[in-house]
Amino acid sequence: DRWNGLILADVSNPAAPTIMGDVENHAALACEIAHPGDDPALLQCLGDSGSIEEIAIGGGHAFLAARDTLMIVNVGDPLNPYLLTTFDDFVSGGDLDGGAFGIDLVEHPEPDAPYERVAYIAALDKGLVIVDVSKAHEPAVLSVASNLFPGSAPFDARGVEVVGNTAVVSDPTGGWYIYDVSDPTAPVLRDQYTLNLNDPFTPHDTTIALP
Repeated sequence: DRWNGLILADVSNPAAPTIMGDVENHAALACEIAHPGDDPALLQCLGDSGSIEEIAIGGGHAFLAARDTLMIVNVGDPLNPYLLTTFDDFVSGGDLDGGAFGIDLVEHPEPDAPYERVAYIAALDKGLVIVDVSKAHEPAVLSVASNLFPGSAPFDARGVEVVGNTAVVSDPTGGWYIYDVSDPTAPVLRDQYTLNLNDPFTPHDTTIALP
């Protein structure tokens, strides 16, 4: 939560989620959650990390979508997290201009996988930015998907969720865009779900629930 910090919720009953604990510090990167039923204890903070929109964890690192940049933090030792690198060279010409809003991380443990770890970033008008973070200290852009169907409103990508070879990008004006990311270097726009103008909500993020 951008304003209220880390919140732990019990969602074992989706119809009645309950708050279990929270840490009121949006810069907290590591919290003791061995006993999430108790109030989690703050272990360490990493300075003023600005406006963090979303965090993904993998390979002993935290990947933070922090508006103007992707922050990569080593959290292998949760008592001593440290900033490994920042990365904003997502598109030709440089920085994100406030565009790193949502992030999802996909890990490929298969020995023959071309990329061990890939970050999918919802980057406002830049669209879907796909970054190879297999070497966390050397992130590299694989592709940028900003193509939309004719007649669509300008891209305003706010959230992304990846399941298998499918990436779903949420956009508060355009709805949901469905991309085939079987080849992360060449994502293909497959479909779009456009909101009805009478819908009482706008999608700023998305989560896919599998049966």
